[in-house]
Amino acid sequence: MNQIRKLLFVIVILTTAKTGSSRKNQVVHLTEENWRDCLTGQWMIKFYAPWCPACKANEAEYEEFADWSDDLNIKVAVVDITREPGLSGRFMVTALPTFYHAKEGEFRRYNNARSSDAMYEYIHSDGWKTQDPVWWLRHPDSIIMTLMSWLFRTSVIMKNVHETLTETYGLSTWLSYALFGLATLITGLTLGIILVCVVEFIVPTKKKQVQIISNSDDKKTNNVQSSESVLNNAQQKVNDPCNHSNSESGDLRQRNIIKTKEDVTKISG
Repeated sequence: MNQIRKLLFVIVILTTAKTGSSRKNQVVHLTEENWRDCLTGQWMIKFYAPWCPACKANEAEYEEFADWSDDLNIKVAVVDITREPGLSGRFMVTALPTFYHAKEGEFRRYNNARSSDAMYEYIHSDGWKTQDPVWWLRHPDSIIMTLMSWLFRTSVIMKNVHETLTETYGLSTWLSYALFGLATLITGLTLGIILVCVVEFIVPTKKKQVQIISNSDDKKTNNVQSSESVLNNAQQKVNDPCNHSNSESGDLRQRNIIKTKEDVTKISG
């Protein structure tokens, strides 16, 4: 009898451990590679840091809320900002922990109580509908927030390089800052030269514009002089008595003059 009780106790323990393990697996870890998964469906996202006391205090409540994810038809996710600084910048995380609710690509900042019951009620009663989604410029997938993500990642890279130079290679702090300043100066000059070359290629300089206008004016002047020359020759030809017989009528002369004027007009055009 005692052996049966022990066997049942072991079965209960194993079943409980298995259930707890499956519940923990319901929490999705978002990274730079898979964060766009939250643009579809419904999500609750928590941004945290391992060193944050408030984040640790909320850990059990958040995992309990994740246990109801199947019932609520929602995915529960976390983002470790120490490993994903780009996502921290993309979502403009300025305090920890920070919660976001996502529904079919619309994001809302969750500012209610951090308890599992409050989160459950927020989703179950569609409390998110009373909030306006984030402004389109602040949307995580916008161009501005993408640039912000790059900025955050670059700052972390620079911080790591600074620590490597000062701690690993033993450089002084001011020398490390000097190297960063020099690199910034060289980068700025390079980008400036590239920008000037692009502008020079796309927009002609004032000198080129004046030359183009001058060539156009010269062409018009030549056309006018040529037209006047043709007109004078035509008038002389019409008025020259040697070019007409005594029987030529005034109407024929008039037609010749009109034709000559038409030719001049074509040349001028």
